[in-house]
Amino acid sequence: MNNVALQLTNRGYRTQLIDTGAPDANEKFKLRITSQGGFVDLYSRNRIWMFDKLDAQGKVDPARKNEILENRRGFPFQPVPANAAPIEIADALLYGFVISPVSKT
Repeated sequence: MNNVALQLTNRGYRTQLIDTGAPDANEKFKLRITSQGGFVDLYSRNRIWMFDKLDAQGKVDPARKNEILENRRGFPFQPVPANAAPIEIADALLYGFVISPVSKT
């Protein structure tokens, strides 16, 4: 999770590691990513990466909760496995339009 945060930070995103308090080690942490107009919470569950979209107030959009992060570089789209390289996870977030590109102005 820290390496994913580092990949995103290097690309200009603000990230925050959140302790969910869950007893299961696989669901204990999630990564909050600041994106235009809101946030994205990234976490792994059932050996795949998932995310929730939140608005600017931090409220979860029910239609964008527990979505599976997919690798959209090939076809058919495949879920990103929990053991994927951090760069693959960051690319999947960008190519899947889960997070907006950072403005370089």
